[in-house]
Amino acid sequence: MCSTRNHGIGSQEICCCCGIQFGYDDAAQGDPVRRVDVYSRWRSTWIEEGMEWRGSGAAPSAWDPLFQLRKIGVTLE
Repeated sequence: MCSTRNHGIGSQEICCCCGIQFGYDDAAQGDPVRRVDVYSRWRSTWIEEGMEWRGSGAAPSAWDPLFQLRKIGVTLE
């Protein structure tokens, strides 16, 4: 799991599902409200592009992008 909490500084981890780099792609000049917007736009783009695995190597055999989204309260119709 990718962490976004490190004493207010991004972890620099790259999400293997969507490819966002915490602390870089989500910097939003330190504004937590803007950061939420960054996550929403990044996620929307990832969904529009087909929710492909962005980690190095093959996705785990049981990986399910729709399940990942449901875990954060996002459902697609």
